Formats: sequence, structure tokens, C-alpha cells
Amino acid sequence: MSGAGEERPAAIAAGFGEGGDWQAALGPVRAALAEGATGANTGIVYVSDSIADRLPEVVETLKEDTGIIDWAGTVGMGVCGTGRAAFGRPAIAAAAFGFPDDAVRLVPGIREDTAEAGAGLAGWAAGQARATALLHADPRNGNMGEIVAELAETLGAFTVGGIASAEGPTAQLAGSVEEGVVSGLVFGEAVGVVSGLSQGCAPIGPARTVTRSHNNLVLEIDGEPAFDVLCSDLGLDSVARIREVAHWLHAARPVPGSSEADYLVRNIIGLDAQDGIVALGALIDPGERLFFVRRDPAAAEADLRRMLRSVKDRLSRPAQGGVYVSCLARGPHMFGTEDGEMEIVREEIGDLPLAGFFANGEFSGGRIYGYTGVLTLFE
Repeated sequence: MSGAGEERPAAIAAGFGEGGDWQAALGPVRAALAEGATGANTGIVYVSDSIADRLPEVVETLKEDTGIIDWAGTVGMGVCGTGRAAFGRPAIAAAAFGFPDDAVRLVPGIREDTAEAGAGLAGWAAGQARATALLHADPRNGNMGEIVAELAETLGAFTVGGIASAEGPTAQLAGSVEEGVVSGLVFGEAVGVVSGLSQGCAPIGPARTVTRSHNNLVLEIDGEPAFDVLCSDLGLDSVARIREVAHWLHAARPVPGSSEADYLVRNIIGLDAQDGIVALGALIDPGERLFFVRRDPAAAEADLRRMLRSVKDRLSRPAQGGVYVSCLARGPHMFGTEDGEMEIVREEIGDLPLAGFFANGEFSGGRIYGYTGVLTLFE
């Protein structure tokens, strides 16, 4: 999605830090924001899950340092900045933005009632020619998918962001720190936004029609046992061989009315060779389209570079900075090193101020994706 208003944000400042505790990790972030956050009125902060319980102190410190009252963010098992990423240890990434007056609003924590929570924002959003919502969600909220989709519709906004990832608490930040909610920021037309999505899985067969299913069990595809179709696409004919490749094997559903490159990846959680069943980590109905995919580092890098170049080409003026949300299964698992993915981002778009995290599912256009990277740049 792209949008450009008549105004633009002031220069964006971002910082990334890691250390033995939250205070050590916050040090480089404070220094970076102190240097470049003059005039900023909105902040985004991501903390690693090992210091999730320190998010309130992190935010209060940044408020005192910068004078910024409105902060949004969440927790990730990895966080990232310009050319950098960190997993499994205390780390913090933050950015400060000087958006035009009346161009951004906090989305307060929503547990269930999207209509009531979004009512205060809907009137403001209705006055915008376009809007973009950066959302964060707690995976323990069973309604988060519906909330994200309903918010996108209520606000008329293109959504980006992701689901918190953590071994412990999955706190959200939108003015205050809460758990179990969906929250974030929504940007109006005065903020120029360009966003792109990169897939981490490559197709290994054509899209076909599910002709028989039950809940999350795919029984038949194009009238054939689903397991047999999977074996045919893989060119394998034994359960033993299938088990060898199961760690990188997934299913995908094309997004109706979108391009061939736009699809929702879902985990394969079970295979039944005898009855020909493929079990997915999501419900699926007869008549839906489905194809099989594999996690592929080379394809993921190629698609990441394609997306980054596409985003650059769609900018109407130089980007000031942005937010990057990547799947937890990407990072070093797909790009070899902790910094590998972010180094590619920096190679393609330059040394822009960035803050981001590694999510348990990524948002783009009101949908929840998996194994993807979502870049959002502010012009």
C-alpha cells in the first residue's frame, strides 16, 4: 500500500541496543534518540521477551528522555534495527517520529469489543483519504484475527504489524502496558506510507481445489486423496521420505483476487498415509484453493530483495525510516546469521532508521501471514 500527504514527518530517529540486562540494552537506544528525536511526538518500542517484565520501566525512561507521551510496541523473541538483530538475550529497538499534527492516533488495547473501542477512532479515520494501522496482538487472545480484520474495516485502514512472540508474558503497549489485547497506531493521509510483504516459502506444486475436508483435515484435493497429491507434488512415494522433508513442508492458501505471490502459509501438523489425510494448523472448507510450499532460504532471499526493490520504486520521495516485522522462523533460521536478514534490508534500502521485531505471525492488509517479512516505510 502507498499513500502520500501534503506534509511529511520530520527526520525519524531509531536506536538498537543489547546487553546483559535491560538497562545496558537501553543505553544505546537512549543515546540514539537523544541525538535525533528533537520534535518527535510518537514512539515505537520493541523489547526482547527476556526483559518483557521491564517494558514499563523502558517506556517511562524513554518518555522522560524524549518528552514523547504516545508510545506503542510489543515483545518479541527477537528484535531488530538497522542492519542488526538479537535473539535470546536482552535487546531493545525503538524509533521516534515527528508526525504532522493530527496525523496519528493510538489504538487502545482491544480484548473483544472492536466496535466500541474503534468508535472513537472511526470518526477521525473517516476524515482521512487513506489510513494505515500498525497493530500488535497477543497470541493468547483467541479473537485477535477477527479484531484485526474488523479494525481494518472500521478504520478503512491497511494493516501492518504482527503477533507478539515470547516464552513468557506477551505485553502490548499503546499508551499503557497490557496483556491479552490488540493495540497499536493508526496513521492518516498526512503520513506517506509504503508497505511490502516478502514470502519465506516457495510453491512446489500448483493451486488446486479442496474437494473434501473436515475442520482442519484435508481429505481430498481435486477428487484425489490429499496425501497422494502431496506425494505427487514432492515426487516422493514413501512415508519415510516424506518424514525427511517434513520440517520444511507447509501448505498455502492463495488470497482471492490478489497476485499469485500473495498467499497465506499454514503449518502441516499431521499426515495420514493410510487414509490419505493432510492435517493443517488452520480450518479449511471444501471449495478453497490450496497448494503446498517449502521453506527455502534461497527463494526467501530472492523474494526479500524483490520486495525491497519494489518498495523503493513505489516511494514518491525519500523514505525517512520505518518498521520491519519478520516471522520468528526467519532470521538466523533462514538467513544464516542473526543479522543476515537485516543486512539484506540495509543493502537494498540503505541506512534508514528502522525498528522491528520477530513475530509469531505477521499482519498485512487485514490478514495474518506466516514466514513472511513486512516492511513499512514512512516518506
